[in-house]
Amino acid sequence: MASSKETKNNLYETEEEILSQALEICHNQEYSQSPLFAHFKVLTSSYRKILKMSKKLTRISDMLENYLSETLAELEEANELKSHLMDILVHDLKNPLSSIFGISQLIIKKTENNPELLEMGQLIYDSARKMNDMITGILEDTKKEHGKVKLNFCKVDLINIIFKSIQNMNISANNKKQKIHFDFNKSDQYEVNADSVVLEDIMDNLLSNAIKFSQYNKSIWIEAGRIKDNIYCSIKDEGPGFTEVDKNEIFKKYQKLSAKPTNNESSTGLGLYLIKKFIELHNGDIFLESEPGQGATFTVEFPAYQ
Repeated sequence: MASSKETKNNLYETEEEILSQALEICHNQEYSQSPLFAHFKVLTSSYRKILKMSKKLTRISDMLENYLSETLAELEEANELKSHLMDILVHDLKNPLSSIFGISQLIIKKTENNPELLEMGQLIYDSARKMNDMITGILEDTKKEHGKVKLNFCKVDLINIIFKSIQNMNISANNKKQKIHFDFNKSDQYEVNADSVVLEDIMDNLLSNAIKFSQYNKSIWIEAGRIKDNIYCSIKDEGPGFTEVDKNEIFKKYQKLSAKPTNNESSTGLGLYLIKKFIELHNGDIFLESEPGQGATFTVEFPAYQ
C-alpha cells in the first residue's frame, strides 16, 4: 500500500503531465486562431501557479507533520517522566505523614482530659489523613488520565459528607470570621452511589473555594435536596462572582480567572477542572450560576442510590 507521501508524488507527476500537454497546445500555432485559445492560455497559466503553490503547501505540511510527530513523542516522554517523578514524590511524602499520624494519635491519647488540646490533636490527625488521601488521589488522578483507576463505589450519605467538609473547613472559615449555613430537608433520603473519599474531596474543594474567594465577615450557604431521582448540593458564597469569560473557562485546566483569593490563599487553577472530572466519573454534573459582584453558586448533582 502506497504511503501518503508516495500518493502525493504520483498525483503531482500526473498533474505535471497534464500541464506539459497544456503548454504544448499553447505553443501550437494550429490552435492560435481559435476564439477560446486566449482563455485556454490564461487557464493554463493559472493552473501552473496553483500547481506550484500546491507543491509549496505540501512541503510546509510535511514539515509540520514531522514537527508534530517529534513533539508528540517528546510530550509522551515528558508524561512518562512526570508519572515517575510523581511516584517518587508520593513515596517521599508518605514517611513524614506517617510520623504526623503517630504524633497526633499520641496527642489524642495524652490529652483526653483537655478538650481544647484533644480537639487540636484530632484536627491534626484528620488533616494528616486528608493529606494522605489527597496524595493517594494525585496518583489515582494520574492513572485516571490513562483510564487505569477504579473507584470504590458504595452507598454514601451525602449529608454526612457535607457535615465532614464543614468540619474540615471550619478553622479556615473561623479565621475569616465567616459563617457557614447548612439547610436540608431531614425527611428526604440523600444516599448516592459514590467513592466516599473522592466525594469528600469534591465537597472540600467547593467549600474551600467559597471561603477562599469570600471576604471577611461574609456568609456561605449550603443547601442539599432531592429532585426526582437526583440528589443535589449547592454552595453559595458572597464573593466577587464571575464574568462571562470566566464561566466559559472555569472548568478548564490551569485557568487563572478574574476573581482572586481574598487572603492571599494559594490557587493552582486545577481544582475545578479535577472536581468536574471526578463528578463525571460519578455520572454527575456541576453547574455554576454567577454574575460579577453577586457571588457564585456551584451546584453538584448525582443520581440517587438505587
